[in-house]
Amino acid sequence: MVPLSELVWIPVSTYWKRNDDRWDEKYHLWRMDWDEDSIKLFLDGELCTAVNLSRIVNQGEWSLVSNPFKHPHYMIVNLALGGASGGEIDDSSFPVRYYIDSIRIYQQERYLSN
Repeated sequence: MVPLSELVWIPVSTYWKRNDDRWDEKYHLWRMDWDEDSIKLFLDGELCTAVNLSRIVNQGEWSLVSNPFKHPHYMIVNLALGGASGGEIDDSSFPVRYYIDSIRIYQQERYLSN
């Protein structure tokens, strides 16, 4: 059976910060390469995860729906706090700031429509 989805949580404190105590105070380069075969996520040039799109399978009532990654998408940029991996949020932590230096989106010419 192919999993529908998988959540892998690597805390900053145990992976990214192991070589840089101030990692979370700096800007970082996130990159997603998405083509007809796979989706690959990179952080500061290091491959974090890759998904083979031929292995994406919908199950149950969604089994008749084609692979969602073969359809157009749009991007949402947000700061999500708490939840399954983040835990409870203490109101004394607020306000917080979420800084973004830039966002760039590129599309391969063969996918451009005139």
